[in-house]
Amino acid sequence: MTTTPPGWYDDAHGSVRWWDGQRWTEHVHTPDAAASAPAQKPASKLWILWVVIGVVVLGFLVVAALVVPIVVGLIAGGGADSDQDAAVAAVRGYDDAWQTADCEEFFAVTSADFRATNELADCETFEATSEDFQASVIDYTVAVDDVTTDGDTITVDTTETYTDAEDEEAGPGSFAYRYVLVQDGDAWVIESLQ
Repeated sequence: MTTTPPGWYDDAHGSVRWWDGQRWTEHVHTPDAAASAPAQKPASKLWILWVVIGVVVLGFLVVAALVVPIVVGLIAGGGADSDQDAAVAAVRGYDDAWQTADCEEFFAVTSADFRATNELADCETFEATSEDFQASVIDYTVAVDDVTTDGDTITVDTTETYTDAEDEEAGPGSFAYRYVLVQDGDAWVIESLQ
């Protein structure tokens, strides 16, 4: 007769039971299902990387869609709006030149015909006239009312206010001016003042 040594053996019911060498005992052990099951791979988190890359690419595309037209407009000169902006800048430069006796600025924003017509063809004359102007007014301001383009000219309408330095009690005075500007190379310059 062969004897089976004591140990844990399959009891054919999905458990193992202790065999004491002569008989089955009441000791039963059910194997842990998780331990007996094959190990599963953890879920891949690669999808997170793809989502992040997608969001970054989408962000770049949105920024490019907004920025590229602006940059192209700046490089191309921006058309009529940028010409009108340049004309307004010339009028503001003209005002600055008068308020600071800056002959270089005055020459940069006016045409030779304008300077000749107004007898301001040289810096000495302009600077002396500008200093007289500065002494006669207080708080001179220029407000742009309208800008229009008509062919090769741009018209800038302004309201200019000031206080008379000799009669401050009289209160502010104002004038309406129309600046007519023409293109001189890449710049817009004042051709006439009405």
